[in-house]
Amino acid sequence: MPPVPYLSVRHLPVSHKQPDNEAILIDRWRLQRLDLRKHLLQMMRSHLSSATHNERETTLENLCSELIDYISTGHFEVYGGLMRRQSRSNHELRILIAYLHRCIGSSTDLVLEFNESCERDNVFVGSNQMTEALGKLTRSLLVRFALEEQMLELTTGNEFS
Repeated sequence: MPPVPYLSVRHLPVSHKQPDNEAILIDRWRLQRLDLRKHLLQMMRSHLSSATHNERETTLENLCSELIDYISTGHFEVYGGLMRRQSRSNHELRILIAYLHRCIGSSTDLVLEFNESCERDNVFVGSNQMTEALGKLTRSLLVRFALEEQMLELTTGNEFS
């Protein structure tokens, strides 16, 4: 059997190279998004089912923790890198990305408001307010996820799809 020639990483096609830190961060962030969706569904199921008050509280705590982790990773790690990446882009693209970033920020305000309500109101867990707040949060997050994907596509192309 002939010897296998040595290939360094730089000779491999791009898709076989070690992912860079930004790609790893974005992949981890997208996995956080999936976890967040899972916790949101668990909260809705818990709220609509005959779960005990303690089970609902625990589910709500998990959701809020996941929400804050996801939002923090986006704002403090992902968006900054995406914005820096575009610092030399054309003016129109930078304006569009800045606009998406502001729209995402509106969702952040709603998430923080939801989190504060959860922390301050023990009664909130089993109330009609919770149903309304979960619906509003879900709609806001769905829009946010779409905006984030648009921002990723504009700043990275199909690089991280």
